[in-house]
Amino acid sequence: MDTLIIDGYSLLFRSTKAPETRTPDWVDRERLALIERITRMQAHLPRRIQLVFDGRESSRQFNLPSTRVELLYSSAAQSADLLIEELVRRHPDPAKVNVVSSDRRVVERAQILGARATTCSSFLSLLEEESRGLRRDLHRVRARQRPNRVGDYFPGEPPPST
Repeated sequence: MDTLIIDGYSLLFRSTKAPETRTPDWVDRERLALIERITRMQAHLPRRIQLVFDGRESSRQFNLPSTRVELLYSSAAQSADLLIEELVRRHPDPAKVNVVSSDRRVVERAQILGARATTCSSFLSLLEEESRGLRRDLHRVRARQRPNRVGDYFPGEPPPST
């Protein structure tokens, strides 16, 4: 896989628990959190990541520290679903594309065009598993490090004799 196309709102609504009363900025906050989560995990994802949202909600722009995560908003005349389909169709080798969505129609169209498809639940499980693995690796690295000693803070002085 060299390209991951994510149905942004499909993933967003599977990854968060909607509050009983949504504030007007709830979607913006959750969208930003999702973008940040994908960006943090980008080293463990395919080379190109396209996160697609409906354009009607694109009033807020985000500065991404990465060029690997591309935010795409559909036009007013087109849904994100149709934009995802168009992205798969335009890809030079759709077999190298994985579409993440829980929308049955999006999944079916992606597969008909030759792409792989992953449900949002499966993708979130993979992200969580990868995140746990990274935390375990970090814990192992920290456990192997020797504890700080007084000499670490006063270099050049002879170590205390015991």
